Amino acid sequence: MIEFAKESDFDTLKNLWKTCFPLDTDQFVDFYFQQQYRRECTIVFRENNRLTAALQMLPYKMSFCGGEVNVAYISGAATFPQFQNQGMMAALLKHSFQLNAQNQVAASVLIPQEGNLVNYYSKFGYQPFFEQNSQCLSIVARESNYLEEITLDNIEQAYRFFVEKWKNYDCRILKSLSQLKIVLAEYQLSGGQLLAWKQQEKIFAAAFCYLCQETVYVKDLQAEKDYQKPFLEAIAKHYQSENIHLTSQASQQEAHEARGMLKIINIEAFLPYVPNEQRAIVLQMPEKEQVKYLLSLCKYFPFMTLMLD
Repeated sequence: MIEFAKESDFDTLKNLWKTCFPLDTDQFVDFYFQQQYRRECTIVFRENNRLTAALQMLPYKMSFCGGEVNVAYISGAATFPQFQNQGMMAALLKHSFQLNAQNQVAASVLIPQEGNLVNYYSKFGYQPFFEQNSQCLSIVARESNYLEEITLDNIEQAYRFFVEKWKNYDCRILKSLSQLKIVLAEYQLSGGQLLAWKQQEKIFAAAFCYLCQETVYVKDLQAEKDYQKPFLEAIAKHYQSENIHLTSQASQQEAHEARGMLKIINIEAFLPYVPNEQRAIVLQMPEKEQVKYLLSLCKYFPFMTLMLD
């Protein structure tokens, strides 16, 4: 039987997560279930009244060619080991598609945690869609008086900066202010920071950063023209490491690597951003061709980052 999670399922769902994702710390799991988990977004499979599998469908907006569509991000898809390979996750995924369609969701998206899961999710119509550009840089560290840590108390200005910069890209998963606060809280919990280059109360660059084994990992760096280089130099000085691993959205001309997958739920939601003369043709395309067509409309590869994955 499939149904929405009950209040009484909370501890079992945490146990399921810890069982199936053993690399996640107790601290992270506790944080996730305090901040991100929503019962109304979680469906469970029960066998003889026992919770055996579950997944979450977290709501996000995705920018697309000047507009926005609703997507559901699949999180925490897991089955207790003794119940695996019995079709329970398949049933949950198919049920999630029905719920998404009822709720006018344009697409279901996810990040496979292991390579072999790409083939598994492909069976349900998911296709490679999100890409990213990753660079390992050697940056000369330089002191700066303009580097500032952004906290939960003053994140609103940084959020407005990100929103303006995100408009430069034609397809990416967006964050609301509350969602970005959750990302920052999780970063702080793990020793990471949101840093900004700030002059005369104006932000010129910002990025999420954390240090791991003498390398600074920098995600979703957004910067005004000519500010990225000095910002990275200041980050290198701040962490006392000149090794920078930068992850960003890739243009069609840049090197890229697979990041996430998408399944179209409602192609009609994308049609307002498709040229009029192509709409009838797109409607008749097989789903795989529809995804290829959507990709052809994008100047940048679709991007998904900071998903608490």
